[in-house]
Amino acid sequence: MKNFLHLFKKQALCLSVIFSFLFCSFLAKAVNPVFSPYFKNLSGEVNTANLDDVVPEVAINGNTIHLVWMEYNFNGINKIYYRRSLDLGKTWEEPKLILSINDGSYVRNGNYVKKLSVEGNNIHICVPNYAYYENGTARLYYIRSTDNGNTFDTPKEIASTYSGSYKRIYTSFIKTAHNRIGIVYNNDVDGIHFSYSIDNGDHFRDTLILKSTEYNTSIVDFEYDGNQALILHEYVYYYYGFANGRMYMTTTFDNGETFSTTKISQPYTSGNYTYEKSHFTLQDESDNFQHYRKKIAKSGNNIYIVFEEEKEGNSCTVLVSSNDNGQTFNPPVRLEDTNSPGTRGSTVEAKGNHVYIATKKNNVAFLKVSDDGGNTFSPARDFFTTGFYQDIYKPWLFYLMIDPNDQSGQTVHFVGNTHFLATSYDGGQTFSKLINYTNCFNNFSMGTQVLIDQFNVKHWFLVHNPYGGTDTDIYYRQTGNEPAPGNENQYFSVIEPTGNYNKISLGVGHSPSLNFDSAMTAEMWVKFYPQITYDAPLLLKLKEAYFWDYEPMGYDIAYRNNNGTIAINSGLQTDKGRFVNWCPSEIKDTLWHHVVFTYDANAGLNNFITYVDGVVKAKQTVTGKIDAGEGMLKLGPYISNNYYHDLAYNIDEVRLWNTALTQSQIQQNMTRTNFEGENHLKMYLNFNGTFKDLSGNENDGIPMLMAELMPSDFNPPLTNFELYKVLNEVSLNNKTVNGKEFKWDFGNGQSSNVINPKYTYPSAGEFQITLTGKNENSVTSWSQNVSIQGLDHFDPKAAGNSGWVTLQIYGGGLSAEGTQILLRKSGNPDLVSDSVFEVAPGVLRTRIPVDSVKTGNWEVIVKKGVTEQKFPDPFVVQPTFSPEPWVSFDGRGAILFNRWQTYTLNFGNKGNVDTYSVPVWFAITDDPNLEIEFIDFKMDVPQMAIDKGIATEIRNIGEYFTTDTVFKNHAMARVYPFMLPVIKANSSGAIHIRVKTPKAFDTKVWMNPSWLEKVPEKHYAISLVNKERQNAPAVTSDGLAAAECMVKVLGTGVIDIGTSAIPGVGCVWSVGKYAYSLTDKSSYNDKWAIGNTLWNGAVTFVDCGVNLSGIGGIVKGMGVFLANMRGYAKDFADCNHFRKDSERDRNINAVSSFDPNEMIGPNGVGKENWIQNLNEVPYTVLFENKSTASAPAHTVNVTDTLDLNTFDLKNFSFGNFGWGDSIFSPIGNNLKEFSRDIDLRPGKNLIARVAAKVDTLTGIVKWEFLSLTPETLQEEEDPFLGFLPPNVNSPEGEGFVSFSVGLKETLASHHRIANQATIKFDENAPILTNLYENMLDKDVPESQVTMLTPKMGGKILVEWSGVDNSSGIKHYSIFVQKDDEEIKPWVLDTIATNAEFTAAEKGSTYKFYSTCMDSVGYRENAPGDFDAQLLYTAVKGTQAEKENWLVYPNPVRDMLHIQLSNAPFVDNFIIELFSLNGQRYFMGNFHTLQIRNGIELPANNLPAGQYLLRIIYDKNNYSEKITIQ
Repeated sequence: MKNFLHLFKKQALCLSVIFSFLFCSFLAKAVNPVFSPYFKNLSGEVNTANLDDVVPEVAINGNTIHLVWMEYNFNGINKIYYRRSLDLGKTWEEPKLILSINDGSYVRNGNYVKKLSVEGNNIHICVPNYAYYENGTARLYYIRSTDNGNTFDTPKEIASTYSGSYKRIYTSFIKTAHNRIGIVYNNDVDGIHFSYSIDNGDHFRDTLILKSTEYNTSIVDFEYDGNQALILHEYVYYYYGFANGRMYMTTTFDNGETFSTTKISQPYTSGNYTYEKSHFTLQDESDNFQHYRKKIAKSGNNIYIVFEEEKEGNSCTVLVSSNDNGQTFNPPVRLEDTNSPGTRGSTVEAKGNHVYIATKKNNVAFLKVSDDGGNTFSPARDFFTTGFYQDIYKPWLFYLMIDPNDQSGQTVHFVGNTHFLATSYDGGQTFSKLINYTNCFNNFSMGTQVLIDQFNVKHWFLVHNPYGGTDTDIYYRQTGNEPAPGNENQYFSVIEPTGNYNKISLGVGHSPSLNFDSAMTAEMWVKFYPQITYDAPLLLKLKEAYFWDYEPMGYDIAYRNNNGTIAINSGLQTDKGRFVNWCPSEIKDTLWHHVVFTYDANAGLNNFITYVDGVVKAKQTVTGKIDAGEGMLKLGPYISNNYYHDLAYNIDEVRLWNTALTQSQIQQNMTRTNFEGENHLKMYLNFNGTFKDLSGNENDGIPMLMAELMPSDFNPPLTNFELYKVLNEVSLNNKTVNGKEFKWDFGNGQSSNVINPKYTYPSAGEFQITLTGKNENSVTSWSQNVSIQGLDHFDPKAAGNSGWVTLQIYGGGLSAEGTQILLRKSGNPDLVSDSVFEVAPGVLRTRIPVDSVKTGNWEVIVKKGVTEQKFPDPFVVQPTFSPEPWVSFDGRGAILFNRWQTYTLNFGNKGNVDTYSVPVWFAITDDPNLEIEFIDFKMDVPQMAIDKGIATEIRNIGEYFTTDTVFKNHAMARVYPFMLPVIKANSSGAIHIRVKTPKAFDTKVWMNPSWLEKVPEKHYAISLVNKERQNAPAVTSDGLAAAECMVKVLGTGVIDIGTSAIPGVGCVWSVGKYAYSLTDKSSYNDKWAIGNTLWNGAVTFVDCGVNLSGIGGIVKGMGVFLANMRGYAKDFADCNHFRKDSERDRNINAVSSFDPNEMIGPNGVGKENWIQNLNEVPYTVLFENKSTASAPAHTVNVTDTLDLNTFDLKNFSFGNFGWGDSIFSPIGNNLKEFSRDIDLRPGKNLIARVAAKVDTLTGIVKWEFLSLTPETLQEEEDPFLGFLPPNVNSPEGEGFVSFSVGLKETLASHHRIANQATIKFDENAPILTNLYENMLDKDVPESQVTMLTPKMGGKILVEWSGVDNSSGIKHYSIFVQKDDEEIKPWVLDTIATNAEFTAAEKGSTYKFYSTCMDSVGYRENAPGDFDAQLLYTAVKGTQAEKENWLVYPNPVRDMLHIQLSNAPFVDNFIIELFSLNGQRYFMGNFHTLQIRNGIELPANNLPAGQYLLRIIYDKNNYSEKITIQ
C-alpha cells in the first residue's frame, strides 16, 4: 500500500504543479474544485457567493476572443461580466464587471436574449433589466467598447417602461454591421421595438414596429445587415394547452423607416374545423444551458426560416423560404417523413446551396440536409445512433455551425450540450470526429458552445457544475492545436484512487479513417501495478451498451486482475456476433508489456489474435465485418471502474491500423518509433508532450479531464536473434541489446534459458521459435519460423542424361544402412542408386545411372525398407552438355617476405554431367627457401601401394617434380600433379595452399581434360571431349588414346626417364582406371582426399611389372609429358586432345606490408581483370587481428552486399572458412546458410560458433564468428579470451571466409563486376575492404587463315589473323588436310600470325583452317569449311628461304621471344647473342620442347645498340640482326 500512496502523492503533486502553472493568479478566489488542468475556469474567480455563472456569449475577431456572461443571483443583484483573450485563448485578462442588473431571469434564457455583437474593435452589448422595487420599471441598457474591450463606456439606457407600470422588457437581440447597430426588443407596454444607430452607438432611434394589441407577439429571431432587418415573431394562445399559434416575419429595407409584416404560417383543416398551430419551441426547459439558436438563416438572397407546427397531435418542422431577399415568401413546407412527427426546437444554417435543419425528437437530434438551396431535403436522420452507452448521453440541447473556414458550406458542425461535437465534411451526408465527454462531467450541468478560429482551432465554452462543486461556472478549453512531439519520452498515466470523480480518460473523436471494415490492429504498451489496480479497459470503442468484457460492443483491450496477476483480454464485435480472446493470467510484475489484437476477416482460421509481448496468447476464428459504430474511442478506464475501485496503470505508444499486422511486424513495432509513410496506420499517439496523432489522420487525443503525461523511463530490450538451420538442427545467436533474462520457446513445447542455444528437432514440422527478452524495465520478444523437413533438399537439381549423376541427399535422421535412392518417372522403370554412403550426419551420397534416360522431371525417392519418402521438387534430366571443367589460382597479388600466406585453388564444372579424374597442375617458381603447405586437403597414397607394401617408396617419389618447361622464361618450377577424383555437374569447389617465400614468384595452374568417364555399364573409357573441330573425325581412334600417346612420347627418348623400361599401353591405361577409384571415397571431411597423378601412375606401373628402381624416372617423364602435351602435338597427333586447358598464369610480388583485410575475387586477365562467364564466381574475404592489437577478437562479423543486378543468388554457395592453421568446410553444395560450433578446448576454453546466411531478397551475405563459453553458450566476457588472437605469430591471427555465386544470364560482355565487404571486429568501427573488380568477357574470338603463298622446296607460307573485342586472343591453332586424308593439327597454341608449312608435295591440295582461344579461355569452334586451300605445284626461286623462326619484338626493350613451333627433335639448340664488334653477351643450350614452346631472353640489362642473334642446331643455323633500345 505504501507504493500505492506514493503513486497518488506523485500524481497529486504533478497535478498541483500543472494547476498552479495555469491558475496561480486566482486560486484563492475559486470556489469550485479544479477538475482538470485542461479546462480553465473563466468565471469562478470573481464569484465568491456560490452563484451560477450562466448564458455565456462568445465572439472571435482576429486573435481576440470576447466573452460576456451573467452571474445569476435569484434574490439579489445580477452581474454582467466581460473577459477577453488577445492570443486566441492562450492567456486571459482579468474579468471586467460592466453592468449590474436587478432581475436576470429573462437574460438567463439564451433563447430570448442575444446580448453580444462584435465588429472590428467595436464591442456592443445589450441587456434588459427589470427593477420591481423601483416601481416596476424595466430598462434596456447598451454598453460599448471602441478599443477592442480594453475599456467600456458607461452603460447607456436606450429604452424603458414607465414608472409604476410593472411591465418588462423581456426579449432583446442585438446585431451590428458596417458600424450600424440594430436592436429589437419586446416591451411589455406596447409591443415590438426596433432601435438602431447609424453612428456606431452614439445615438439610437427607437421605433415601435408592432403593437402588442394587434398581434400580441414575441420575438423569436432577428437578422440585420446594416440596412435590412428581418424580425421573426410569433403569436401564441393557450387555452387548456396550446390552442392557436401564428408565425410572422416583419421586414425593413430602409433601416427602419418603413416596415412590412407577413404571416408566414398557414392554417389547416381537420374535419369541420380550421386550425393554425405554428410556433417556436424550446429544445429543453432547463435554464442554465439555453443559448441562442438560429431560426433564420440567410445565404445570398435566399432566406430560410424554421418553426414547428402541431397538426393532429404531431409536431413537425416547417420551412418558409424566400428567394428574393425577403421581398416575398414562399408558402410554408411541412418537412414530414417517418422521423418528423414529434420534433421540436428546430434550428437552421445555410451557406451556398447547402441548407441544414436540426430538430429534436424524443431527446434525440435529427438532421435534414439540402444541397439544392432548400428545394429538396433528405429524410431526417439520427447520425449519432452509436457510441452512446451508460453515462454517455446524446445531446439534448444543440445547434448547428457552418465552418467559417470553408467557403463552400460543406463543412458543418453539430454542437451539443454534453460537450458534444460532430463534424460533416460532405454537406451533412456523414459525420465524424465525434467527441462526447459526458462521462467525465456532471451530466446534468453541461452547456456547450464552440467557436472555430482561422487556424481551425476549436474553442470550447462550457457551463458546468463539477462533482463536489457549489455552483455553475464557465470553463474554457482548446482542441485541434496539439503541439508536435517533444524530445522527452512520456506516457499517459492512469493512477487514480477509489471515489475519484476527476476521471482520468482520453478521447479520440470518431473519423472515417477509423472505420475499420474487415481488418484492423490495435496495439499499445501498458505498465500495470498488479497489487493495486482493479479490472478496467485500456482501449475502448463502444456502441450502445454498458461496457462488459464478456459481451464486447465495438472493440476493446481490457484486463482482469486475478489476485495480483493480470490477464489481458480483447473483444471484438462483428456483424456476425461478439467475440472475446481471454489470455492466461501471467503478468505479475510492474514492467512495460506490449499488448495487441489483430483481426482479418479474410485470413481463414484463427484470424482474431491477441498478443502479449509479441507472443500469441489467444486466438480464435471469427467471421464478419467489424461493427464498432461511430462512437468515440476512449483510452483509459470506464466511469464505474475508477469510481468504485483503485486504478493504477500507464499507457504508451497507442496505434490503430486498418490492416492485420503479422507477428513479425508487431514485434518490430515494439521498439520502433518512426512510422512515417505507413499508409495503413490510422492513429498513433506517442504521448511525448502531446496528444497529437502522428499518423497524419488528425485523430488527436483529447483529454477528457485528468489525462496526465508523465516522464517515461521506457528502455526496452531490443530482442533479436539470428537463426541458422542445418537440416533438423537450429543454431540460435542471441542479438538482443539491453536484455538481462532470456527464454527460448522452440515451438514444440520445448524451451531453454541458454543464451545462444543449439537445438535438434526430433521430428519434422513447421515451428515458430520465439525469444523473450526481459530487463528491469520491460519485456519484448522476437520470433522466426523454421521448417524442419524429414527430407530437406538434394543437389544437384539437374544433370545431363549421360553416364551417372552423383546425388547428395540431405535430411534429419538419414542413415545409409538399408537406404536406396530412386529416380522415378511415370511410364519408365525406376533408376536405382549404386551404393549409398553417409558422408556426414544427415547427408547421403550415391550415384544413379542416367545414361540415355528420358529427359524431364523425375521424382527423387528415398526408400528405407518398404517406406518411401518423396521430395516435393523434381530432379530434372536434361540433354547432355559436356563437362566444362575450369580452374583458377586466386589470392593476394602480393606476399609478405617470409610470412605464410594462403591461396585458393578454385575449380568447377560448367557442364551438366560429372567429370572424373581431372588432372590439375599447379606450378610455382622453385626456390630452396620456398615452403608450401596443403591446408584442407591431403595427397593419399593409393591403397594398392599400402597393400603391396610399397607405400613408403611411393611417398618417397615426392609430391612434385621440377622442370624448366613450364614458364616461358624457363625458370625452374615445382609442379604439383593433383588428380581431382570428381567435379560434379554445375558445381564448384576449392582447396587451399599456404605459401612462404623470401622473394617474388610466378604461378601457373591448368587442368587437362578429364581422363575418364564412368558409364552405367561400369565400363571405364578414356574421355573424348573438347574436340578441336565440330563434325571432324575424332582425334583419338580408341579408348586407349591417352595411354598410346604417352607410351609413344616416352619411347622417343625426348624425355629422359632414366631407365630403359617403358611401360606398355595397358599399364599406362590402368593409371586412369585406378585414379577413378578415389571418386567412391571422396567425402565432406575437413581435408579433401585428392590423388597424386604421379603416385597413382607409379603404383600401376609396378602392378604392370616395372621395377621399383625405374619408377621414379618413368613417373617424372609422365609428369613432364602431361604438363607439356601441346609440345608433341605435331609429331604425335593423338596427343593433341590432351593438351593444356583452362590455363592461368600469375605473378606474385613479395612486399613488406599490405592491407590485411581484403576482398579477393577471381584472378582475371589484363588491366581490366577479364573473366569468362563462370557458373560460380569465387570470392574470399581475408581478415586479420593485427599483431599490435591489445586483445584477441571475440566476435568478427563479415558482411557482403551483392549486387542483385549482377549476381544470381540461385547459384550461391558458402565455401570454406577458417583462421590460424585451421580451415573448415560447410556440409553440402549451394548452401544458403550454415552454422558450426568448433570446440577449441583444451587449448582455449571456448566454443567458436561460425554461422553464415545469405538473404536472397536483399543480396546481403553475412558471417558471424562468436566466442562462447562452453558451459553456458553465452558470449565470453573475459577480454583476453577470444577465438582470434593478435597476429603475432602469423597466421594465428588471420582468418577468412569464402563463397561462390553465379552471374545473371542476361549480363552482356563488358559488364563490370564489383564486390566489396565490411569487416567488424567486436564493437570497433566496420572496416571496408577493397573493391574487387572484374570485367565480364562473353565474346567468343574469331580467326581465319587469310593467305596461302607457295614457296620453293615444298613450303607454303600460311598467314592468319583474328579478332576478340574483350580479353584479346591468347593463341591460334592451325589445322591442315592433305587431299582427302585425315585432318591433322599443324600449329597449336601459337601467338604467331604466320608460319611456313614445309611438307608440301607437288600435285597435292592443302586445305587450312584456324581456331583461336582468347585470354579467358573461350575457344573458337571449328568452321564449317576450310578457310583456304592451295594446289601445290613447282615454284621457281633464286635463293634459299629462311626457316620459320619467330623472333620478336624487334626492336626490343625488355624480353626477346624466340620460337620455332615446328622445331625438329635434335639433341641441342645453341642460341648466342653478339654485339656487332663480336663480343658475345649470351649463350645457352635448349632442347626441342623449349624451342617449340618458345623461350625469352632478357634484353633490359644490355646496352642499347645493334646485335646479332645466332641459332645453331643439327647442321643448320639461323641468324638475325636485333636492335636493343
